[in-house]
Amino acid sequence: MSVMFWVCVVLGYAAGGWMSYTLVRFVVRRISEDSAHVMRVRQAGVAAAAVASLPALFFATVLGGTLGGAVADGVGTRFGFTQSALHVFIGTGVGFGVFCVMVITIVATAIAGAVFMKVYLAR
Repeated sequence: MSVMFWVCVVLGYAAGGWMSYTLVRFVVRRISEDSAHVMRVRQAGVAAAAVASLPALFFATVLGGTLGGAVADGVGTRFGFTQSALHVFIGTGVGFGVFCVMVITIVATAIAGAVFMKVYLAR
């Protein structure tokens, strides 16, 4: 694969990490606003996101990379892209798939951790 393929994939990972961080901060703050134990709920959400980061990288590589690359390969072949353009298009598909799976996994786990702690402390 070409250098542009790997650049697109790395950009997908970087964008996924940045968007996950931004969304986790926003969502965990919203969940913890009306709690009596704001800091503990926030800590649980951030800890859940940190723990989910490594499995999210695995799922993003396997699931997002495979699906994104397969869709991009099919579309690029159908439109008759040249070999070098197809590499960039597949890299973009892989990067986008990685981005989506990474964000969904990390943010969903952070939400679950924060909500669990909020419910646990409310009883």
